[in-house]
Amino acid sequence: MPPLPPDPRPRSSASMKRPDGVTRPPAPEATAHPPALAPVLPPSRLMERPALLPGRVLIVDDNARNVFICQKLLREYTLASAGSGEEALAMVPEFRPDVILLDIMMPGMDGYETCRKLRELGPSGAQAKIIMVSAKAMVSERLQGYDAGADDYVSKPFNPDELIAKVRVYLRLKSVEEVDHLRSSLITLLHHETRTPMSYLRAAVEMLSGESTLSEHQRDLVHMVDEASRRLFVMLERVMLLSTLRAHAYELNTTPLRIGDLMNSALNALREEAAKRDVDLVLETGDPVVAEIDLRFPTLVLCELADNAVRHSGQGSRVVVRVFREGDTAVVEVRDDGRGIDPETLARLGEPFTVPDIKHHSRGNGLGLALANELVAAHGGRMDVESRHGVGTVVTIRWPAADVATGPNERAA
Repeated sequence: MPPLPPDPRPRSSASMKRPDGVTRPPAPEATAHPPALAPVLPPSRLMERPALLPGRVLIVDDNARNVFICQKLLREYTLASAGSGEEALAMVPEFRPDVILLDIMMPGMDGYETCRKLRELGPSGAQAKIIMVSAKAMVSERLQGYDAGADDYVSKPFNPDELIAKVRVYLRLKSVEEVDHLRSSLITLLHHETRTPMSYLRAAVEMLSGESTLSEHQRDLVHMVDEASRRLFVMLERVMLLSTLRAHAYELNTTPLRIGDLMNSALNALREEAAKRDVDLVLETGDPVVAEIDLRFPTLVLCELADNAVRHSGQGSRVVVRVFREGDTAVVEVRDDGRGIDPETLARLGEPFTVPDIKHHSRGNGLGLALANELVAAHGGRMDVESRHGVGTVVTIRWPAADVATGPNERAA
């Protein structure tokens, strides 16, 4: 067959019209690399796809269908899957899941054993929230899972909404725990790193205070530095102690003591300040009340409550402290007729760093009442606050009393 004649139509890189009048785009020029693949979805659809929610979920199940269902229900999170307990143990240190959905009935290492080994794996396994997923629904089987270290249980066939809700709840809980752990670590580091410099500063200020060559203005400056450093030191100590109490890591060192004598000592230490404010301090006691208390209790609870009442009382007012016993309970009641506390602030009382008006705030950070509340709770007691704005406040603490015969209070006299 003879060769075909050359095509007489002109060729160029410009667009050309087909016989039907439709403009045809020019042919692409040859390149060394193949053209990039176009996305499966148009750009507009890609923009509409929701971003992944924060949270990493590991699905551990030897049944591919179960894995697929969980992946479909939890597609908004970052997911990974393992077909066995051994595979899960190998994946966890690198994937670092927040939540693990763990099937119980798997060949080889079952869910119970996998759960125990995950808890021994280190932070990545110990801190993950583990939800057991199984057709086993008996209470004894659930308890076996909890004993192995599981946080919760979902029975098969599970309700999709329940599974999604539980994963969401445990992701939120994990996030809160991580923030709390970070806060505690920061407090510990801050306390450790500032303790020595603060000690040097306090020592230097004390030496300067004894200098006879300082002018009156210089002495005022030294006093300002002394007062500011003392307040900062006390605040850091209280923050650290509050963190320790809330982590249930504080060990009480209790001694049976007479509460009335301790309260009298606390009020005596405040009488000079009360006189400046024209506040009358009154102590009412009856029969001796003895209780087992930690050595920090008098300062951080009794003195704090009395000092707080004096500072918030108006000129010419009274602060009345009652110490009495109700059955097996020691009771201390601190009553003032100051300006009272508004309901919004009252609802948050006992929380650290509660400041009613931060714009006009001068001093006080809520740490004192928060510490008192935690320390009373550590003694097996409770603190109640009643207040009416413009009328006054009553703070009452109750905790177990001790036998009077076992509590001679030689040190508190």
